Amino acid sequence: RRRPRVRHEGHLLSVLRAHDIDTRATVRLRSGTPPRAVRRDDGRITVHLGDRTVELPPAAGPSLELLLGGAPVVVGDLPGIDAEGQLVLARRLVREGMLLLDA
Repeated sequence: RRRPRVRHEGHLLSVLRAHDIDTRATVRLRSGTPPRAVRRDDGRITVHLGDRTVELPPAAGPSLELLLGGAPVVVGDLPGIDAEGQLVLARRLVREGMLLLDA
């Protein structure tokens, strides 16, 4: 029996271009099983991505909520964190496979 093909939907290209992400870049949630975010007692956020988890600081909460909404988001519009934090968050979530970099 053949296994179904996994749609990579530009993930590899996004990962290869992650270093190009700046505050003007647009990212979007990758299609498929939606990530699940859980806020821990210490305020940190655990994002479950199916085969892995990502730990984020409490300050990333508002940005994560916006990203989980599913609409494309300009990195510089991510709320609650400074420009450097916006870049770190967007690049990390692209590398982890949660987000795609729009062309």
